[in-house]
Order: sequence, then structure tokens, then C-alpha cells
Amino acid sequence: MVKLSLLALITPVMAANWVTISAKGDGSFEQFKTWAQRTCQNDQKGQVYSSSDIYGDLSVNCANVPQSWCDSYKGGKNYHPSGVSFTSPKAGACYQLS
Repeated sequence: MVKLSLLALITPVMAANWVTISAKGDGSFEQFKTWAQRTCQNDQKGQVYSSSDIYGDLSVNCANVPQSWCDSYKGGKNYHPSGVSFTSPKAGACYQLS
């Protein structure tokens, strides 16, 4: 006899798309984090999950990015914001956690 939970029957199995937004910069983490959060929410239509600054390697992880964004930017996307103190901001290609 097989038993399944009711939740398993009504919850669709969906893989979430993730994008890591990254840049370089010493002492500019708060400015980058603010910009990356806005980029995640407004451009990628995702949700900010986590962020880090490891010796000037800045990153923000953006979760639940729509497949349409992933399809449009298969190799990721470079950004060119003006008036910022960090360099080379880029959203990497979409990936899924298993």
C-alpha cells in the first residue's frame, strides 16, 4: 500500500531559477547591495535571497527569476550603471539548485 501526503498531491514540483549578481569593489558593498536588490526586483523580477562581500568580490543571489528572463539572457547580462563605486556588474546565467 502506498501512502502519499495530501500536500504532495496539491503542491506542484517547480524548480526555482536563481541568478547571482556580482561586481568588484572595496568599500562599496552597501551601494552595490542597494543597486543589486533593485536590479533583482525590477529587472529580473526575482526576490533577493542573500548577499556577500568577500575581499571585494560582491554578490547578491536573486531567487525565483522568471524563465522568460533566463531565456532572454542565456549567458547572463552585463550592466553599466553610472555614478557607482563598484565595477563590472553582471548577472550570471540562470541556474537551479537541486
